[in-house]
Amino acid sequence: MAKGLPAVYSFGIREAGEKFDTLEQMAQKYAERLCQTVPAGSVALAGFCFGGNLALEVARQMKAMGRDVKDVFLLDAQPGSGSVQKRGRLQGAIERFVKGTADDRQRLATRVARKVQHRLTGLIVGSEISSYIPDLEEILDLKDYPETYRDIARHHWILLQRHSLAEYTGPALLMRSTPEHAVRDAHSSAWSPFVPGIVVETIQGTHEDFLRSAEMMQRVSELISDRLTPLERK
Repeated sequence: MAKGLPAVYSFGIREAGEKFDTLEQMAQKYAERLCQTVPAGSVALAGFCFGGNLALEVARQMKAMGRDVKDVFLLDAQPGSGSVQKRGRLQGAIERFVKGTADDRQRLATRVARKVQHRLTGLIVGSEISSYIPDLEEILDLKDYPETYRDIARHHWILLQRHSLAEYTGPALLMRSTPEHAVRDAHSSAWSPFVPGIVVETIQGTHEDFLRSAEMMQRVSELISDRLTPLERK
């Protein structure tokens, strides 16, 4: 993405293995590093998947610190279950089962069965053991990724599911994949209660293609560049 924005000063932050207890703690550390790297002026933030939620929380904290956040770019990100209303989750699950592929339906059925088992166990012991969080592998196929990546991804998944979004009133752009059988409004309707001014653009491809498709990254770069003013591109 940075290669597609040659006139923009951009950098990324790679996690060094530190595991935070909450997404807010992680965002605070990122906000501090951003302020050290860019001590003055405006910033624009971007994040893919879990990183989109992180970027939004970093933006919220930086604005609270008095920093000017021009824009937040969410790449195929969606709120965790702790932020989405149950009615919306049920509707989305039904739509994914009806419109999804056979693999999608199998993963959804597995999640439902495990959630029912979790609830029944809670009834048997007389209390709710804990909030149910499905395994990440029930959502995404991670078998082709190294174990170090999968371990970080699992931890991020837990942080995301426990995170409760606070309203963000600044500008934001959601760029979401639109694979075949996609539920077109699932991502945008989930974000709207928390980011009233969010704009949604769709890009043909799958969630995983964001990491490996040069064409998708080029389109992402174009959409980001279009949102930046000529002054900010110098």
